[in-house]
Amino acid sequence: MWKNINGKGENFQCNNSCTHLFSTFFSIFLPRILRIYPNGKEEDNGEDHVSLYLKLARSLDGCDVNATYKFFVYNYKRKMYLVVQGFEVQHFDDVEDIEHGISRVLSLNDFLNPSNGFILNGRCKFGVEVTVMRPTARDACLLDLNVQRRSRFTWPIRNFTESLMYDYLDSRPFTMEGRRWFLRMYPRGHGPGFEKSISIYLHLCDFSDLRNGRRLYITMELRAKNLMNEPDATQTVFACYNISSYASGHCDLVALSDLHNSEKGFKLDDMLILEVELKQQYLLEDL
Repeated sequence: MWKNINGKGENFQCNNSCTHLFSTFFSIFLPRILRIYPNGKEEDNGEDHVSLYLKLARSLDGCDVNATYKFFVYNYKRKMYLVVQGFEVQHFDDVEDIEHGISRVLSLNDFLNPSNGFILNGRCKFGVEVTVMRPTARDACLLDLNVQRRSRFTWPIRNFTESLMYDYLDSRPFTMEGRRWFLRMYPRGHGPGFEKSISIYLHLCDFSDLRNGRRLYITMELRAKNLMNEPDATQTVFACYNISSYASGHCDLVALSDLHNSEKGFKLDDMLILEVELKQQYLLEDL
C-alpha cells in the first residue's frame, strides 16, 4: 500500500557492509528501537530482503505492552511511503528483550534498483507507527504531569581534575517538578562508557510514592555545556523510575578525548558544566 504521510521518517546512509542499523524513538511513554537489516534477517528467512523490526529500547523494569505496528519505506520518485502492516498484536517485554517485525518488507533487488526510487544520493528513509493496546490483565491510569518550561538544573564542576581521583561525584540534591533529585557523574565513564566517555545519571532521592506498581516515566536532556559558544553535547534519555529502578542516564555523554581537548571547549579553567532538563513526565498507576 502506498500512502502520503505528514512528518519525516529517519534518514539512513545505505551501507551493505553492516548487519543492521537502528534508531531510537519515543512511542507513547516507552522508548523503542526501529532496527533495520539491510541484507535481511537470515534467521527469520529474510535473505535477499530488507527486514524491519521493533523492540523496547532499553531495560525498563516491570514494563510490558501489547502493540501493533506499521513500517514505512519512503519512495523519493513517487514522493510517498510504501506501507507494510504487521497484522498480529505482538507482546513486547523488557525481560525477554524480544524484537518483532517483518523479515521480507522489500526485496533487495527492488530496494537497490535506482529506477525504483527508494534510494536517493545514497540515502533512504524508514518509519514506523506503533499502536499500543489497552492492557487486558488490569486497568491502569496514565497521568500527564505538566512540565514547566525551564525545569532544569545546572551543575558547575570546578577543579574537575580532582574528580578523577574518585569513581563518581554527586551533585547537591535539587528539586525539579516537585521531586528531589541528584546527578551522579562518572569522570572516567561507567559501564560501556568506562575509559571512553564521561557518564551522567539522574537519581531520584525519594521514591516512596512509587509503591504499589506506580511508575514515573520521564523524558530528559542531559548536557555538557560548551564554554566556547559551540554546540553543547546533548543526549535525550527516556527513563522509567519505580521502587526498584531509581536512576537513569547516559554512559556516553562526552568522549574523554573531546573533554580533555582544550579546542573542543567542554572544559575551561578546569571547570565542566553539566545540565539536566526535564521535558516530559507521566505517572502510571494501577486502578
